[in-house]
This record gives sequence, C-alpha cells and structure tokens, in this order.
Amino acid sequence: MTGRMGSMVVVLALAALWGVAPCPAAHARSTVAAAAPQDRTGMALRHQLGGRSYQLAAVHPEPAAGRILQEYLPPGQVLGQQTEMLMIDLVQGRHDPVQAAQRKLQEILARREQGDMLANGELLLGPGGSAAVDFVLSATLPGGGLVVEWNAYHYRQLDGALVLTGLSRRAYGDEAVTAFLTGLKERRGPDRNALLAWQPELSRP
Repeated sequence: MTGRMGSMVVVLALAALWGVAPCPAAHARSTVAAAAPQDRTGMALRHQLGGRSYQLAAVHPEPAAGRILQEYLPPGQVLGQQTEMLMIDLVQGRHDPVQAAQRKLQEILARREQGDMLANGELLLGPGGSAAVDFVLSATLPGGGLVVEWNAYHYRQLDGALVLTGLSRRAYGDEAVTAFLTGLKERRGPDRNALLAWQPELSRP
C-alpha cells in the first residue's frame, strides 16, 4: 500500500455545516490509563504527526477479542480532557477495511438520526483495499455547553490484523467550538492527509 491516499475517492458524504463532533470519545470505551502504559504493538512510545508530538497515554488490551487499543496525547494533556488524540487499534484476523469503514459511517448516520444534526462524514476508498472515514460529531456537556470532535480513521489490513489509525481534535464550550468550526474547513484536509501518510510499523497483538 502506498504511503498516501491522494487518489482516494469520496464514495459517500454527509454534508452538514463543517461538522461538529464531540463526544467524550468517538470510540465509546472506558479510558483507564496505567501510571506508565506499556506498548503492546511494537510501536514507539512517542510519535510525530503534522508537526505535533504525541506520547503513549493509555493501553486497552482485550485479549479475548484479539484486540489492542493504544491512545497517544500531546505532552501535558490528560485523557477525558484532551483536545487532540492519536490512536491505533489492532484486531487480529482477516477483516475487510472497507466494511469496517462503512460500519463507522453508519454509526455517524445513526447519531444524526438520533438528533446530532452536526454529525457528518465521508467514506473514502484507497489503494490496496484500504479505506478511511473523515467525520464530525457533537454532544452536550452536563452544564449545557457543546463539545465537538473531528476525527479521521484509516483502516487497512496488515500482517493478519485489521489496523485502525486515528486522529481526533476536540473543542469544549460554545466559544471554543465556534473557533474550532471556523478553522476546521482549512485544517481538515491537511490533518487527514497527515494521518493517511502515517503508517507505523506494528507487531500483531
């Protein structure tokens, strides 16, 4: 597979404003970080992406499912309050990256049907059967403020495992969300391209 997906084709788009997205986590999963998380994928503990540095913050092993999720944050940020996250999710076995991406897009569609009118996304196809989803979601904080999250998920099959690499950016509160959405149109493409070009060497779970 090539390092970039410049030739990706948009096969489905849900356009809404320049999107909004939230959630205390695009991937609904508890975020329990060890004091010193240990890498399980053969990756480095620190990574550079788009000129930003990220370090391993949490590891979520699911041995029964043959799965490992690792989350990386910029120095000084903490899980649950982060404004940026880099992640990698490995699932053992042969899986279709396009089908996995389609399922994620269906989740976004479902959120929109359930009332998240800012939810929107694109499904893109790349070389070698790879696929990506670029999406935005939103949610309301307990105090009534808005939290918005943009994500790019890149799915590919590698050495007998489905590999998902993801980048997310998040804003909390109405003022920050307004600035976030204003800058999203220009930042979305370059951030997505940076993620698609990031293909770290991995070991299977």
